[in-house]
Amino acid sequence: MPVGNGNSDIDSAESPEEATALTPRQATAALELSRGKSVTETARAAGVSRQTLYLWMREPEFIAWLKSLAVGGARKRAEPAHGGRQ
Repeated sequence: MPVGNGNSDIDSAESPEEATALTPRQATAALELSRGKSVTETARAAGVSRQTLYLWMREPEFIAWLKSLAVGGARKRAEPAHGGRQ
């Protein structure tokens, strides 16, 4: 799999809608990283080497998915509990 377009700017990929679809292993890795797992744990869960994971972490498409998962998780944590007073 090619390693991005050579652009290392983290903000170059705005959103997952603009990014190409991730492979199942990349999706697993993105989810595990968003849950706070280490690179070693994430690579093991995705069935890839740590080197491969580090390469993915430089790809704009992968970065966009990580950002979207992080934003989604932050929104979920910020939502008031059901049944609570606001």
